[in-house]
Amino acid sequence: MGALLPCGSRDKAPPKRPVDLSAAWRRAAEVPPLPGPNEELEELLGERFQTPQKAEYHRARGVLGIDDVAWDGLYRATWNPDSTGFPCAICSVQSVAEVQRVVKYAAQHCLPVQVRLCVAAGRHSHMCMLDNTLVLDLQGLSSVEVFPDLHLAKVQGGAQQGQLDVACEPHGLATTAGHNASTGCGGLILQGGHGFLERMFGLVIDNLVEVELVLANGELVKANANEHHPELFWAIRGGGGNFGVVVSFTLRLHPLGPVYAGTQIHAAQGAGEREELLTKFFEKTVNGPDEATGLVVLPCGGPMIEMLLWVGAPSQGQEYFQRRASGPLLSDTMGVKSYHNDVQRFSDPDGNGKAVYQTGVLLPEWSKEAAAKISELVSSRAPNASSAILLLPLGGAVMHMRPEATAYCFRSMKVWVLVSGQFEVNSEDRSKVVKWAREVRHELLPFSAGAGYGALDESAQHDAATFAQDESEGGAIGIFTNTVQINKERNIFGSNLGRLQQIKAKYDPNNVFRANDNIVPAS
Repeated sequence: MGALLPCGSRDKAPPKRPVDLSAAWRRAAEVPPLPGPNEELEELLGERFQTPQKAEYHRARGVLGIDDVAWDGLYRATWNPDSTGFPCAICSVQSVAEVQRVVKYAAQHCLPVQVRLCVAAGRHSHMCMLDNTLVLDLQGLSSVEVFPDLHLAKVQGGAQQGQLDVACEPHGLATTAGHNASTGCGGLILQGGHGFLERMFGLVIDNLVEVELVLANGELVKANANEHHPELFWAIRGGGGNFGVVVSFTLRLHPLGPVYAGTQIHAAQGAGEREELLTKFFEKTVNGPDEATGLVVLPCGGPMIEMLLWVGAPSQGQEYFQRRASGPLLSDTMGVKSYHNDVQRFSDPDGNGKAVYQTGVLLPEWSKEAAAKISELVSSRAPNASSAILLLPLGGAVMHMRPEATAYCFRSMKVWVLVSGQFEVNSEDRSKVVKWAREVRHELLPFSAGAGYGALDESAQHDAATFAQDESEGGAIGIFTNTVQINKERNIFGSNLGRLQQIKAKYDPNNVFRANDNIVPAS
């Protein structure tokens, strides 16, 4: 999802920054060659096939600051520069047929020697550009088509959430679509898909109607709830990228006009005041009607920022939030807003700029004790002024479905605590920030009943040797029980794991798609 600090307009041009690639070229020279004949992919893709020996390699990696590289430019930047790895090769595809050819190549040449196939959709996940992999880059498949009469949108696998918002806006339609415009729709949806509208309309997967995906054998199939591969459709809704490369999603849309929303920056809080404000926030969101939502940003050493949103009639939202107002305030922008232009403004027109290390936990309930601990962790123990803890209300419509209805089963959680450590690229601050972020997660686990949000623990080390369970929590929404942590084994799919393993054995028995929070096929 990315750090949810307000950025500028979606249309702002990226700045020109000089980029020194000397160290990157030295590192690229150490990357092992791609297994298999390069000629096959050269013939298929031409200059859209890049290896460390080619001049456009770092542009294809998405290094921000190189000409033509921007978060939504000709070459899409990798959102987190701390996670921009060095693949063996990058295949930038522009058709479904090319996706099929690359997947077949990976199964034939890469799988036998344990070189992983890595899928880059929106280039927002820390697992989209891993070391020593074959990257299948979907940015050339990023169209969004809206069918307003049917209240449906067809979204290609390489599209970003901001593109979906822009396409839906003229029709007065919307669907749950994350919190950040640069988030790739593919990764967001396959993990479950949280967003501002989830309390009203459910997770993104609850609004997913159909997908088209390329399987491990290169076959293109449809999957939906009734006619085509219903067990596969169940699995991809929360099972991550374990089952194929999704080249298109069909999503259900909902009418949504002006909303009542805005931000309130609270004056500096003394002992106990911040905790009281946090508790009031969750009383009016998690414990309130489904229409009430938002988020809280707790910058390290800064004032608390409360973002509020009423997904319904603005007059009702104004009356509801004004009756529950908390002050004094340094700033208050609450008012009637456009959801697409004003609420979904967390875009990254400059790329992220700073490097990021994120982790988090899911809380089944909010408590004063959790509030006190979080307050301590952003004040006396903050690593720098750029880092923050973000709190997002869950519940609402997400809880209306049974846990076994989709592969994403942790629907009873009430609060998402996102720990966002930021630092300058290649800074010595990295170790301090990482240490703080891990300590925050560890100290919040007692409040989480063992539930962790695994999509957001990021690591600078991406090769197979260092991509270990105790180094990176990987890329799926999941749960960490105390026993699992002690054993350094993971079951991030809870009670749905067994069924997922059976489906994995049917559709990807050789585990071609394993550069993720991997589901091992049932034997």
